[in-house]
Amino acid sequence: MDPMRTSGARWAWLLAATFFVGTVMVVLVTQNITVPGANIAEDATLPDAIFEDFRAAREAFPQEMAYTLLFSLGFLAVAMLGPILRGVMDRSDPRATRMAVMFLVAGTIGILSQVIYLGGKEVATAPYYCDCDFLDPQLISRMSVFEALGGIQSWMTDAFTFLFAIGLFAAASLASARGLGAGFVRATSVLGFLGLASAAWSRIAVPLLVNAEVHIDYYTIGLVVLGVVAGIALPIWAVILARTLSQEHETAIA
Repeated sequence: MDPMRTSGARWAWLLAATFFVGTVMVVLVTQNITVPGANIAEDATLPDAIFEDFRAAREAFPQEMAYTLLFSLGFLAVAMLGPILRGVMDRSDPRATRMAVMFLVAGTIGILSQVIYLGGKEVATAPYYCDCDFLDPQLISRMSVFEALGGIQSWMTDAFTFLFAIGLFAAASLASARGLGAGFVRATSVLGFLGLASAAWSRIAVPLLVNAEVHIDYYTIGLVVLGVVAGIALPIWAVILARTLSQEHETAIA
């Protein structure tokens, strides 16, 4: 048995499972299917609205923690696949080194994006408030911190997507040279392009459209992009990778 290929296939299966299930859970939670959303009255003041938002966030926290753990495991799988694929393909090729470095850095950033956001959110939405005249300013400042955490996570996620895409292009070029199969090469290239398109949408298109005062549902579009890239395309690529590594292993044995 080739332990490198076997290990790579297992990490690829883990990546496919965690991102698929994690994305499904994100959709269920954010669309208030598995947890109720905030019930904010039309005449609620800003502090009252924030208080209700925090209450709903605490109720959803166990499920958020679950899919955050899943995504963290998926990002770990990406980081592990870098050096594994480098060993499987060609250690001496500069493209293999570039792929391994991009996967490692991207996976690390991905894990940090989950841990930082979840830990910060737990503190920001905690049900402990000042029983004094500064309650309203405290709630507003906490919401500001909460929104800042969301922005940090968004940037880190897009950084992961961009770096992972660069690594995917290196992997596709190397796999093509190694003859690992047209299907894997094609799937790797497609996922790389989708990753770059996703990052470009978030960091270039959305700011330009907002500045141009184009009013569309950016949140829903972002959720759709997440579903397509993280919930469909990436798991499919990971499954193809796992099968490719297994087939290479079987060929080697034969």
